[in-house]
Amino acid sequence: MKFSFYIADSFEAMQSGKLLAVGLFADKVTVLNAALEAPDPTPERPFGVPLSMLLCLHALDTQDRLQGSCSIYPPGDLPAVATMVIDIVPSQGATAMNVIASLHPLPIPAIGYYRVTVEVGGQTFNDGFEIQLRRLADAPPWPVQAKLGAMSPAPAKKAKRKPRIAAQKT
Repeated sequence: MKFSFYIADSFEAMQSGKLLAVGLFADKVTVLNAALEAPDPTPERPFGVPLSMLLCLHALDTQDRLQGSCSIYPPGDLPAVATMVIDIVPSQGATAMNVIASLHPLPIPAIGYYRVTVEVGGQTFNDGFEIQLRRLADAPPWPVQAKLGAMSPAPAKKAKRKPRIAAQKT
């Protein structure tokens, strides 16, 4: 079995079976914009960052149930900020499986490299991503530190759209 890992703003499984990635971080580096006066994240007051990750298990050598876990570790000696249980059964004849995890929000207690450890089917895989912080004079107030943990940015206002017609009969 082989493993690939991706992060994005969001991943969606389409009806066709294809995956849609919105805001893919191809280099696995996420840059957060923060106001000059915004405090740094800390374990007591982390930033909350809405991220999604895609775990691709391919070259499957079994049709048996795959069980395990995925943990995300921040820089330093801090404990995992997220741990997920993996419990999937490959479709008959499948040689690959995708696991989508929406981490909305993912607590960010420190800036730096986040290690992702996946243990599944008796194997361990490691990968990761980097969180960077860019200070801007005109940055919005987000990200800010949460009073009781991580937080997400305020939801954007939805634009009014005309309804779309999927198909027309003539």
